[in-house]
Amino acid sequence: MAEFNWVNALAECSLPHCFERLHSGTKSDADTRTSQTSKDRITFDVARTGTARIMVTRAGTGQPIPRIDFVLEADAIVVEEHLGEQCAVKFRATPGLNNPGDCTLTVNGSELELWQVRRLALQDLFFRGLPQVSTVTARKA
Repeated sequence: MAEFNWVNALAECSLPHCFERLHSGTKSDADTRTSQTSKDRITFDVARTGTARIMVTRAGTGQPIPRIDFVLEADAIVVEEHLGEQCAVKFRATPGLNNPGDCTLTVNGSELELWQVRRLALQDLFFRGLPQVSTVTARKA
């Protein structure tokens, strides 16, 4: 059995790499949720401002537009929640390798996969205060 090259694995688990993976996953999540809420004319958009900020917005509810930002900082990915003029940090995530050699993000002491970080960041934006969707089939890939 070949020895695991943890140096290469950790280099590939850098903040910028994790940020790019969060961006592509977030776009997919927003597209999926928009297709589920399209009959209610609720949309979710993902916009990139520069190389260090991903903004996810919800429109169509008639309420102030809420927004979640993923911000790439020097030592972490910071998730901010915006509602009107108010902004609060939801959490900070830092990358690392777990013992099996998987690239994970640590949030509040817990190692999470990238989909779990996206869920933690976006679930309220995607689901809070919206009509229930009855035609959704969920399965873990």
